[in-house]
Amino acid sequence: MITTVSQHQKLMDRLDHAVQYYPYYRSLSHMMNREMDAEKLLAQFPIMDKNILHVHRAELELPITGTTGESFTSGTTGVPFRCVKSVDEMMKLSLVMYKHREKWGLPVRHRMLLVSNMMTCAPSDCERYLKQMMEQQPHFIQGPASALSAIADYIVSRGKSLRFPSNLQFIQNWGESLHPQQKENIEQVFQRPVVNYYGLEEFWCVAFSNRNGKLEIDEEAVYVEVLDPLTGSQVGDGEMGEIIVTSYYMKSLPFIRYRTGDMGAMVKEKDGQKILDLLPIRYEHIRLREGQLPASVFHDLDKFFTQLSQEFGFKGYQMIQLDYEIFRLCLAPGYGELPLFMIQARVSSFLKYYIHEQVVVEVESVKRIAPHPYTGKVHTFVTQIQP
Repeated sequence: MITTVSQHQKLMDRLDHAVQYYPYYRSLSHMMNREMDAEKLLAQFPIMDKNILHVHRAELELPITGTTGESFTSGTTGVPFRCVKSVDEMMKLSLVMYKHREKWGLPVRHRMLLVSNMMTCAPSDCERYLKQMMEQQPHFIQGPASALSAIADYIVSRGKSLRFPSNLQFIQNWGESLHPQQKENIEQVFQRPVVNYYGLEEFWCVAFSNRNGKLEIDEEAVYVEVLDPLTGSQVGDGEMGEIIVTSYYMKSLPFIRYRTGDMGAMVKEKDGQKILDLLPIRYEHIRLREGQLPASVFHDLDKFFTQLSQEFGFKGYQMIQLDYEIFRLCLAPGYGELPLFMIQARVSSFLKYYIHEQVVVEVESVKRIAPHPYTGKVHTFVTQIQP
């Protein structure tokens, strides 16, 4: 239950705003009663996902004046999505991120080294990032756990220790599940703490590592529910379910009871703080004959697949690695006939660029992308090659 007036007020204000400004929610205006428990009222609102937002965007998107930020989600839940943010929203979301990083020693004026998800984990890539680290003197390094771990392994393989920048405060995982072994490996090499970040492109931070190494939900920015994915009912404390998030700051698009597609459990600590325990369902690699490549590189095809979605009603995709150079791209079409030859050529070129080998891409039209039998989440990438 919500225990403080401020939390009740914040959630109630969010729901009031929804029924007042978005045509999609106006039919719920009769339910608004500020004396009612905010959690119970929230439960009366429909669960939202990318597909609903896409279909009803005209009823859900508020006009933004001035500069906007635009980005695209990966489509791992089956539907790629275009995200827009106002300057005010981006500023508030950025302050949320800084608040958490400040706890780990980040100064107001700081430098960041971003390790790209395009990294192949080859020695040349690792050496390039080490050189950038020495030149740029970052206060923190951010990147996917697999790439950060690969850099740590490369440092060890060189057989000598490095003098890291004295102002380097921490290493931040971004975009992948952080496994305990990876965390230990990176911390031993860099002699800096590894912090974990869980968020979505749609509204950024949901939870961030606290000093106990747990993912602490940012209750100033979001309200989190954990629901049974089959019944939609709330699960008990510590029980696994689908993570549903309501953003307090996003108004250009109302992310109210928004399905993340991620599975996990929420635990309330003795001090009242809510902690997320995520299932590691984002972690996967493209297998190479020599080495491996983070599957997160497929994020760089987001805009391409988003355009297909907008033009042809395309509903989702999944890449399956059948062999080292053989892939099958499964597409769930919509109301238009997909240009399969063009898609095949584009994706083949993309994979060849990263794998540096001739690749074969089979394109298959399917009625739907099959979700994972346990998590219920549609994965962008699946490999059939055993590690």
